[in-house]
Amino acid sequence: MTTLLERDQVEARLDLLSAQVAFIADELAVQRQLRLQATELIHDLSPVAGAAMDLATSKFTVIDDKGYLEFLTQLMDVMDRVVTSFSPEDVHALGDNVVLILEAVKQMTQPEIMALLRRTAVSAQRVDSDVVNPPSMFGLARQLRDPDVRLGLARALSLLRTIGAEEQVDSPKE
Repeated sequence: MTTLLERDQVEARLDLLSAQVAFIADELAVQRQLRLQATELIHDLSPVAGAAMDLATSKFTVIDDKGYLEFLTQLMDVMDRVVTSFSPEDVHALGDNVVLILEAVKQMTQPEIMALLRRTAVSAQRVDSDVVNPPSMFGLARQLRDPDVRLGLARALSLLRTIGAEEQVDSPKE
């Protein structure tokens, strides 16, 4: 025979269990709704995602065929060498002088300078193979009659004068 106290305890436990079942049922309903929404989203996005993947794949194929990926790989190797070879102070100093460096490169890549460098390189290769014995003093004097030799000598002397002159520091542009 159950007593009144035991019956009250059983009813309280059943009420608690009922509340827990109701809570779990509500949570299951919410989870089911979320799952349905996710399924619908995946269903709606699948064609778009497939097209995007096809586009990305075709673009990467074109990029790879042109050699960009190999170029980037090599560029990363160069950057790695730069990072490991230079200190932060070196990079800061480069940053301070980058405008001067770019101006020098700009001047060096003018067509006249590039043509002069090409002629000099060709001449240096030819001189190495042509000159077996150094010319005599009279041979050198004879070469001075050539207008191109005199012009080249004048340019070389002008270059040496420029190198030997004290550098005039330009005021920085602001």
